[in-house]
Amino acid sequence: MRNKLEIELKKIDNFIDSVQEIAIRDGKITKDEKSILDEIFKEIAEYRQLIFDVLEDNVITPEEEKKIKGFQERTLNLINSKALRDGIITKDEEDLIDSLFKFINK
Repeated sequence: MRNKLEIELKKIDNFIDSVQEIAIRDGKITKDEKSILDEIFKEIAEYRQLIFDVLEDNVITPEEEKKIKGFQERTLNLINSKALRDGIITKDEEDLIDSLFKFINK
């Protein structure tokens, strides 16, 4: 189990790198993109802590499992609502959401 969780931590790092690349690829980060990135980073920090908690005792408790599943649903909902706040989803915002969706569903 430890190897699986360590792989998950590596996936988190790769995901963070990929969303940063998406956000800066056009040379600018809009206010909405920054809001989405801030939310992603906040949620990912919580998710990373969950993984560390599991690694600490090598047991996924029912509470930890519930938190992990809650992370997935809550994060997608938060990011979608942030992106839709102005009624427009730009290509970069769409790519950030798609990247998050792929990360969560791996």
